[in-house]
Amino acid sequence: MQLNTSEQLIIEFIGGNKNSFVELIKKEESYIKKILYIFLNGNMEDIKDVQQEILIALYNSLKNFKFNSSFKSYLYRFVKNKAVDHIRKQKRFKLLKEKINKFNTDHDDGTSQIENQFIMNENKTALLNMIFNLNKEEKTVILLKDIEEMSLKDISEIMNIKINTIKTKLHRAKIKLCGLLNDNIYKRV
Repeated sequence: MQLNTSEQLIIEFIGGNKNSFVELIKKEESYIKKILYIFLNGNMEDIKDVQQEILIALYNSLKNFKFNSSFKSYLYRFVKNKAVDHIRKQKRFKLLKEKINKFNTDHDDGTSQIENQFIMNENKTALLNMIFNLNKEEKTVILLKDIEEMSLKDISEIMNIKINTIKTKLHRAKIKLCGLLNDNIYKRV
């Protein structure tokens, strides 16, 4: 099989030459941007964000490239999947924001929108800190199930644990997280 320049750079990178990754990215950068431009409707801010995620993920996963297909087709699927993931996250964020805005409208207590935004950001940061204070398995099941919205089957495969065990770990993690949330609420009062 005749290798193209990108595939030669991948082989060098897998062999330990980190500069080959830089060269590969320089070579494929415009291709990546074109794909992102199409999937993200030309939103340059989103394109830059996703492009950074792609570079990190590609750096970490390129050692698993099997050369079963061309690198162009592999890269296309890789970039497309990252763009679709970004779109899904944006939709979830938009829905959450709408629910919060509706709640704020329904329960307007005279606080300004800026104050509400500050409180919301403070609560989000506190919740993330609490999640990161869980042990590794609890944190993983919460993040995969509730943030990444993965199925129990997928989580089971990723963690190499039976589905019923995943359910138990998820239940225990949520109970522990509720306890941490209650503690945090009482500290504020």
